[in-house]
This record gives sequence, structure tokens and C-alpha cells, in this order.
Amino acid sequence: MDRSEDGFFRYSEGWFERFNARVLCHELGLARERLNQANRELLQRFSDPASYRVLDGAFELLDALGRRGIARVVVSNWSERLPQLLEGLSLSRQLELVLCSAQERTEKPEPELFRRALERVGVAPEEALHAGNDFDKDVRGAASAGILGVLVGPQEAPAGTLRVANLAELRQWIECRS
Repeated sequence: MDRSEDGFFRYSEGWFERFNARVLCHELGLARERLNQANRELLQRFSDPASYRVLDGAFELLDALGRRGIARVVVSNWSERLPQLLEGLSLSRQLELVLCSAQERTEKPEPELFRRALERVGVAPEEALHAGNDFDKDVRGAASAGILGVLVGPQEAPAGTLRVANLAELRQWIECRS
């Protein structure tokens, strides 16, 4: 689907309602009268902290960064429900800022979302690091805003890409450099 549907930006609730209608009714044959209930159930599941698992090492990484006075920011292609989800996962108290594409109406890998994060926390691009699990959206996207990107996880990456296997390894890498 397009990144904007009837004025609703990708991943916003309005965009998801249209996405769900396309998939559930048009593709899978769900009766139109059942769509509202299906939307409610899907959005509830999508925003329920019990549907997610915090990656191993996330709390320790955020604590270590906070002790060093390093701003911790989430920059995500996500719905406007992300701040409440992070609150429910007990992550928000360790963050200075959460930027989600649905609210900002721009998304990774575009540099604008990264630039807004830098501006709001008062950090220069060369002082920032962006970690994520998608080479194009996270590593290339961060680089387009002048930010060093690091790929987290087992996925393959082009030669020369800074990559760590997990958040504990990311924490060790940062601690060795700060």
C-alpha cells in the first residue's frame, strides 16, 4: 500500500484500518460487517505489551548508556501507539525521546526522521549512533543523516558494515569507545 491512504500516514491507526480492509476483506474474503471487530482485535493485540518480548540485554544497555549521560532515543517506523507500548514494556522511563513515523509523517530510511531526533535531543550527527536490525532502513538511513549505523542481529550485511550479534555485544562495543 501507499505510504499515505486517505490522508493517513503508513502505520497510523487509520492507515492500518485501510490495510486490514484490503487484506481481510478483499484478499481473504472476510465479511465487511466483521471488519470493525477484527480491526479492534488486531489493534489491541498490536498494542498489547504481552504480545512482545524485550530483547535480552535491552535494560542493561539502556542503564549503561544512561549512567554515561548518553541520550537514549527510539526512532521507529511504527504507529502512534508506540509510546504507550514502550511504557507497558517498562522501557519508556529509560528514554529521552520516542519518534514514530506515524506521528512524524516521515519514515526510515529517509534522513528527516533521524534529523528530527538529533535536533530534539541536541546531538550532532557525528556524536550519534543508531542501532537497528534492518540494513537499509537503519544503517543506510542513519548514514543518510550523517549518523553511524550499527546492524544488530544475525542477518547478513555488506562488507564494512558495523554489525553486532546482540545488545550485550553492542553495549560492550560502546563501552570500549566512551
